[in-house]
Amino acid sequence: MPYCVHCGAYLEEGQRCTCAGALAEQESAAPADPEFIPLEQSAGTPEAPDSNPQQPAPSPAPDAGPQPDQQAPQPEPDSPSGPEPDAPSPDPGGHTSGPTWTTQSGTGPSAQPPRPSPVSIALKNLRPFLKAYWRSPAQATRSAVEQQDWAIALVLSVIQCLAAILAVLSVLIRLNRAIASLFGYLGSLMSYVGMGGGYFPAVSPALCIPMGLLGTVLGIVLMAAMLLVLTLLMKSKTTFPTAFIACGVNTIPVTAVLLLAFLLGLFSIGLGLGLLVMVLPVFAASGLISARQLCPETDSGKFWLCYLVGVILVAAITWLLLSALFF
Repeated sequence: MPYCVHCGAYLEEGQRCTCAGALAEQESAAPADPEFIPLEQSAGTPEAPDSNPQQPAPSPAPDAGPQPDQQAPQPEPDSPSGPEPDAPSPDPGGHTSGPTWTTQSGTGPSAQPPRPSPVSIALKNLRPFLKAYWRSPAQATRSAVEQQDWAIALVLSVIQCLAAILAVLSVLIRLNRAIASLFGYLGSLMSYVGMGGGYFPAVSPALCIPMGLLGTVLGIVLMAAMLLVLTLLMKSKTTFPTAFIACGVNTIPVTAVLLLAFLLGLFSIGLGLGLLVMVLPVFAASGLISARQLCPETDSGKFWLCYLVGVILVAAITWLLLSALFF
């Protein structure tokens, strides 16, 4: 499907975009001002330059003698059709004028602007896609799958990774404060009874980066793989990139919960942890939107049972890998 090279909007066949960049390009492609037209085009119909500007003198008749008052033939002046195309012509002010423009490679009205990358187009279309997803998540997912818009899915997945890192960071900060407060009280109590203080461990906030990235990537990749297997079980045809697009565009609800967990986790560890736990049902609900767009039959009990088992497996594998690496 064609799209505008300036704003990235999708266009129908033969449709012209009305953005500022497209209008400026159309104006620059309009006919140039007459004073910038080369001289050979200013006289209306162009005439070819006279290839033989001088005519040879006619030879005298054989029987005619030389005449004293006959002068040698003078060469005729140049054709009045105008100077050569590249020759300057004087104007009334005494200055010479000629073609005032030149065609250079890559410049001028005929030069095409560079085509934007798919990621830049996805960034420009991010706000319209969010509005379309707010109106109808199923319709927005169907459109992204039909157009194979992997760029918008990739951008939304990266945003979810950042939101997951922030959410885990806020929870770890509050957890360290709670541990420091608890063990600080125990240390003062032990010093009071003469047992001395001790070292009390703390969780490094730097763990939020690998935990957030790995949790998000595992969730999206495993969900896409589960949807691919589900479509095969339901006798439907799809590919892994298509399943990834369907999962990537439906990361918006999970991203919203993660951002809320980050904001509330700065004030209360209970609210932060509670919202992190709520990510699992939201993840299952958003994945159901993707599954319904990839599978033609979603009303049978087989579909619901397979989807439920698949979501449980995805959550279990993700938790086991995270706990084995970080706990």
